[in-house]
Amino acid sequence: MEDPDFRPSVKRKVVEDTAQENSSKKAGSGECDEDLTTVSSAHFVVNQYELLKRILTYLTPRQLGRTARVARAWNEAAKVIRREREKGGKPSAFWWTQPKDLKLTLKDGQANRLVLKEILQDFKEKLNAYTSNLPYSPKLIIWFNSVDPDDEEGDDNEFSRLKVLEAGFPKATILGCGCTGLVGTDSSGKGVESEHRTQRFERCSILFIPPWHNLQIETLVDSAEAPYRPEMKLPRADATLLLTPDNYLQDIGIVNDNIALCGATPDFVYGPIRALLFNNIRSAVVLLPHNLKTEKKVEKEISKLKGKFNEKNGFGIMLSCTGRGKNFYKGKKNVESRIFHSIFPDVPLVGFFGYGEIGFSSKNTYENPDDFDIQTYDEGSSEDQFVDNDDVFHGFSTVIMVISQQV
Repeated sequence: MEDPDFRPSVKRKVVEDTAQENSSKKAGSGECDEDLTTVSSAHFVVNQYELLKRILTYLTPRQLGRTARVARAWNEAAKVIRREREKGGKPSAFWWTQPKDLKLTLKDGQANRLVLKEILQDFKEKLNAYTSNLPYSPKLIIWFNSVDPDDEEGDDNEFSRLKVLEAGFPKATILGCGCTGLVGTDSSGKGVESEHRTQRFERCSILFIPPWHNLQIETLVDSAEAPYRPEMKLPRADATLLLTPDNYLQDIGIVNDNIALCGATPDFVYGPIRALLFNNIRSAVVLLPHNLKTEKKVEKEISKLKGKFNEKNGFGIMLSCTGRGKNFYKGKKNVESRIFHSIFPDVPLVGFFGYGEIGFSSKNTYENPDDFDIQTYDEGSSEDQFVDNDDVFHGFSTVIMVISQQV
């Protein structure tokens, strides 16, 4: 079947139709059909393009980019493949753990530098191996990095994994933070929760989000003049992911009551981005409060997300308190992530354990929407109108947000 976006094939189809029409006229008049060769050639060219396109679909974005330079027809086919991938791409989660044989010593600084170099090289190699199979170039990367609270790993750190991501995906928006515990999805598709670390042992949980059709992502950043704003009025958005280091945020205002809001306080945030605003997506949030402690009740709450997003190309963000985890559930590990994946087995999940959670169960998770009672502010008003702190700031809780393509 010909692709309407592929202009050369459209032109050849016109040639084919014209040849068939002439052939019919000549056959009716008894003339010899000299255009059969043209018809056969047209069929060959069109079928050749379809074969070429099918072969190119097996290439990674990097391979496709190089192949597109071979010829004009190859370039046109590559464009069509990219559009198809972007239209319905599926988010992908990557979980990395420091090799057990690469351990840091307590005293030898030079030896530690060599080990850190090997750890970074291991991260690079495994990340490249994973992303080489991604069928798209990500529009957004959300990454959570397991670090010691005393480590201030920033852009100048020579062993920074952030620099690896920035170099590998220069066009992607990257939001990340450092935290002592992580939530992720391993290579088998199972949820994993890595809580407080008792030793220096690095991990990384990364989510790659494709450039969905009509997906809009805006960022809110801290300026150098006002790096610690005590209040934040969120503009209209379908969903917002918010990271606030040092618990400096005291008040939050929302303009639309159908927003899906999810946030938390990590050890620190990389770069100036503090919030991601998503539009033209489907989303929902559930809050697991401090007094919700049984697996049965957790499953009931998470099940409220069912039908609120497209599971085929959606993803989940789970931000939990450091006070939860296996001790919260009497020694049981991975309770909340395991329940999430039991309900949504094909949805990648990432997150971290922080020091205060932000958000509330979104309006679309209520059986009766009239029960939703979160204060919003008037965009045209100069008065300060913020959500009640008890409704948006929490402790010993978990906030889970799901997002998918709109269509």
